[in-house]
Amino acid sequence: MQKYLFVLFVLCTIFASCKTSKKIVSNTHNQVDSSAQVDSSTQNIITNNSIDHFTKGIELLDSLRSGIRPYTFFYGKLKLDFKTADESSQGTIYIRIKKDSLIWVSLSGPLGFEGLRMMIRPDTLLIMNHMDKTILLRPISYIEETFHIPIDYFAIQDLMIGNAIFNDSMISNEYPENGLTILKLQDHRFQNKVFVQSNPLSILQNILYEGIDSSSRNAVFTYSHYEDFMGYPFSTERTILIQDKSAIQIELNFKQYSFNKPQTFPFNIPKNYSKK
Repeated sequence: MQKYLFVLFVLCTIFASCKTSKKIVSNTHNQVDSSAQVDSSTQNIITNNSIDHFTKGIELLDSLRSGIRPYTFFYGKLKLDFKTADESSQGTIYIRIKKDSLIWVSLSGPLGFEGLRMMIRPDTLLIMNHMDKTILLRPISYIEETFHIPIDYFAIQDLMIGNAIFNDSMISNEYPENGLTILKLQDHRFQNKVFVQSNPLSILQNILYEGIDSSSRNAVFTYSHYEDFMGYPFSTERTILIQDKSAIQIELNFKQYSFNKPQTFPFNIPKNYSKK
């Protein structure tokens, strides 16, 4: 069960992760420019107001990117609560990151015994399972190939520390609602709805769904209890709700975290562990 929880945690966490890309800006500019060149019978479709929304959306994305915190090392200790209609479980997750080089993750059960340890590098995925005494070594592409989720090392890294991540999409709309700004992005596969607050500038909720409407497979990421850490907002409580064939809810509560304190990344494999 702990192995299932761990893999599920990783997959749910990265479900909304597609690499942040400058194409968000360039594609949007191209969309507005090409629309402006259509004949006079369709020019009224693109109004000054809609172009203004695109421009504001681009500016907001730029502001979120500029607010990404600089760091070399990261450490986090999280409480994990996992719930489905049939069962629930708890655990503790430890995360250590050396930026752009290595992500180290350890999962312990409610009694404090480590069940799994993971090491993620830009090109490889290594999982040590203490429950069945096995080692799994795969290229990082294994996650995408197995679960059909577009993902790479850098997207996982950003999401774990709370940096803004957007799928490589075009902005379809931007509008204010109840004191928040809502960004809508889309590509050929995913629709992405992002709720942004202005003070501090940060994401409150991200709704990602596959297909053309929210009744299909979807994930809702909620970020709360922001703390100011050296001038940068950091969400200490996060909830992930997955709606697919059944509902899955994961609550992540940071008990400790730090930036730029050097970390160690122990990964000693016992000789009696077998490779899968």
